[in-house]
Amino acid sequence: MSAPPAIAAAASSALRTLTSSCMAATVSSAFVTERDGRLPILRQAQDRPERSRGATDAALSGRAVLVTGASSGIGSAIALAAARAGADVAITYRANADGADEVRRAIGELGRRAAVFQLDLADLASIRDFASAARRALGRLDVWINNAGVDILTGGAASLSRVEKLDLLIAVDMCGTMLASWHAA
Repeated sequence: MSAPPAIAAAASSALRTLTSSCMAATVSSAFVTERDGRLPILRQAQDRPERSRGATDAALSGRAVLVTGASSGIGSAIALAAARAGADVAITYRANADGADEVRRAIGELGRRAAVFQLDLADLASIRDFASAARRALGRLDVWINNAGVDILTGGAASLSRVEKLDLLIAVDMCGTMLASWHAA
C-alpha cells in the first residue's frame, strides 16, 4: 500500500531534518519512505561525525531561547543544542524537577545561562505568569519552542477513558500551546 504523496514528502523532509549536519547529535534510526511512497520502513541512518564545536558556537550567540517540556527527551536535546549553539536557555517542566535541574546544570557547564520554570500548560494562570517571568530571567526571548505535550499512554493518564484523554490532549497540546504562544508574543 502506498502512502499519499503529502505523507511521503513529510516523512522524507523529517528524515532530512533529523539527519542534517546542523545538529551535533547523530540519529540511529528513523522512519523513511521508499521511492514508491510506502510507509513505514525502519532504516538505519548513516552515522555522521559530530561537527566541531566551533561550527555551531556562533549560530545562536547572544540569543535567548525558551524550550517548553525540556526536562527530558527531545526537549532536553533541543535545549542543549541551543546552548551549544551559543544561546542562553530557559526550560520548563511540569513534574520532572530532577530532570530539569540536570538540563540546567548541563547548560551551565556549556558556559550559558539557564533558567528553569515549572509550567502546567493545562493551567491558564501558570501560563500567564510564566511568560513574563521567563523574559525577566533572560532579559528577553528571541526563540520560543513549544515542545511540551501531555503523555496519555503512561502514568495516570493511561487509565483515563478515550474521551478524557481527548479532553486532556486538547487542553494541553492545543489550547495550552496556543495560549503560551500568545503570551510569548
